[in-house]
Amino acid sequence: MFRCLFALVLLLISAYAQNDWTEKCYPDCEGKLVSECQDIILADDRGEELNIQVITPYEPVTMDYRLDRVRIRRDTETNRVVGTPCRG
Repeated sequence: MFRCLFALVLLLISAYAQNDWTEKCYPDCEGKLVSECQDIILADDRGEELNIQVITPYEPVTMDYRLDRVRIRRDTETNRVVGTPCRG
């Protein structure tokens, strides 16, 4: 049973490696306007289709791990990015 689980994990890791998706953070976005942050992310996406979600700091979200998604947390009063957006 353990060998099957180990083989499945290796298969999933190799599938992500073939897509060349890696966890990437965008520290330059912190404190900027949301529109500026979206431009930074789209300029750096290397032709990949990224799902950019703009959310508030305490908005509930799913906890699934997706490297094709970037969540931008924004301050509702200033429309500025709070924290560092990352893929995942």
